Amino acid sequence: MTKASIPTSLRCGAFARYFRPFLMLLLLLSGSSSMAGTFGMHYWPQEYSCNALTETHWPRLKPIVEKDLDHLASLGVGAIRLMFWPGAECGYSLNPTAGTGGTVSVSEAYKNNLRDLIALMGSRGFDIYIGLDNTYLKECPRTPGVEGCTGPYYWDSAYSGNFEAFAEDSRNWVSALADAAELSPFAHKVRFYDFIDEASGSLRGGIVWQYIAYLYDHSTVPAGKRGVSLLHIPVDAAALKAQVIDTRVPQRHFDFVTFNTIGGANVNNGLSNPCPEDIGTSLQARFDELLAALGKSASSLTRPQILLGSFGLPTPYDATTNNQVHKSTQGHEDAQKECVIWTIQAAKNQPQFFAYVHWMFTDFTPHRIANHQTYGLIYANPTPPAAGTPVTPDMHSPKAVLGAIAQEMALGNVNFDMGNASCTTPANWWSTPDVTHTFSCGHTYWDTATGDAYGRITVLAPTEGTVWMATRGGSVAGKTRLYVNFFFRSTLSSVRPEIHEYNSAGQLLLITRGPAYTPTGWSWNNYLHRAESWSLNLQPGTDHVIFAVAADIHTSHSVPAYLDVDTVSLSAR
Repeated sequence: MTKASIPTSLRCGAFARYFRPFLMLLLLLSGSSSMAGTFGMHYWPQEYSCNALTETHWPRLKPIVEKDLDHLASLGVGAIRLMFWPGAECGYSLNPTAGTGGTVSVSEAYKNNLRDLIALMGSRGFDIYIGLDNTYLKECPRTPGVEGCTGPYYWDSAYSGNFEAFAEDSRNWVSALADAAELSPFAHKVRFYDFIDEASGSLRGGIVWQYIAYLYDHSTVPAGKRGVSLLHIPVDAAALKAQVIDTRVPQRHFDFVTFNTIGGANVNNGLSNPCPEDIGTSLQARFDELLAALGKSASSLTRPQILLGSFGLPTPYDATTNNQVHKSTQGHEDAQKECVIWTIQAAKNQPQFFAYVHWMFTDFTPHRIANHQTYGLIYANPTPPAAGTPVTPDMHSPKAVLGAIAQEMALGNVNFDMGNASCTTPANWWSTPDVTHTFSCGHTYWDTATGDAYGRITVLAPTEGTVWMATRGGSVAGKTRLYVNFFFRSTLSSVRPEIHEYNSAGQLLLITRGPAYTPTGWSWNNYLHRAESWSLNLQPGTDHVIFAVAADIHTSHSVPAYLDVDTVSLSAR
């Protein structure tokens, strides 16, 4: 991390004079809104699932993961859900010949890499939820013999109907992952293990309840960290109680239970709108029904913690759109944005939820969905590849919803999505007073990083110096580390964040400059993925911060010259 005094235009002279009128307003801010539960994300790095942790992939992916985690932290995310699926690269595979069972081989390198990932997350303050699914419970393809499966289910074919042998191998796989995670110095940040994702008696021939009971009784998942994810509320909660909880003395107890609303499940009651604006009403109803089906009350000391496990709407890929940057229509983007924000706002106001976890930070993870429907926040709009060619997502082209979340979770009362369709200047931002320039909102959906507007500095005449746009970042009192990210494009040099730390009396403590990046070409850039993993240790006594994006201009630059900024995220912990 580089610390340096910034140019005079942004130092205690012009900047401090320009900022002084904002100081009293800043001191009145209480910072980010308090949240009852924890906002979380499902995550794996782009184009990978649990195979990211293999000895082959992890060394290359680790620096990317660090940048992603810094970005998640800057968005105010407090929890990350890691979903593990069976597969040769994730330590559990079926043998190719029917009737020969499976092979569990979670290598020491894989376990070490899992602990490494947990350390990266835990050291940034994330709670970690480990989700476990078992695709071998799926039905065989309709065509006999496909993938060595003769039906009716993958496990049934591979194990010749010997469920006990299948469950034992599954137990060994789950236990290997849990044992590795529990040996981490950050094991306390692993809050629970989800025995299986979206359990339902309507799927997998009902065998799923026997599977869950077996893992509960025989795996090494520790007491206090046992969880399960249910597909339909309340029917699957009732089945869990009848077929798992009550079938043993003493009763089995689940510490965490998750349900989701993705694509409208559990919220729309058969209506045409899969994400109603009053989604909070549906969430409350499902919460009450879930507990009632489990025989618990909201005040029960033995009730499980309840999580909203996946929410959001699909954004269909639109191959007919000629623009090569955005491949989803504005209507689809706006619908997903509204659904995610409505859900976050509803969950914030319902303290009974332990956490609420959005579907994915990335799209196309762990694989491209066959019908091109995607649920994530970023990597939204790749140029379509030729048939049979792997997808190459673009981390510098986010979905519109990312800006809305940055704004919703912002430190202080700032529009980090930079404005709306009618703005002339980004609200609560100001710009350098020392260089001849204009400061404005840029517009049009296809030209923004996200949303309806971006902030633009236009330098009108050749000069030497620094330009910047800045905003108050809100209270960070009691916090120790600040995470930031932003999207930018520019014809200037050395684009970077600059953080001003102030104590409660408004005295400047320190100015820190983040790593700089000089863009080439005219397109949006994800700062952390252009520069490097970066965050800031706050000074003792720091009460509030000012955040600025700065860039250098030289007489050699063509004019007019531009610095555009959008989708800023800033969070302290």
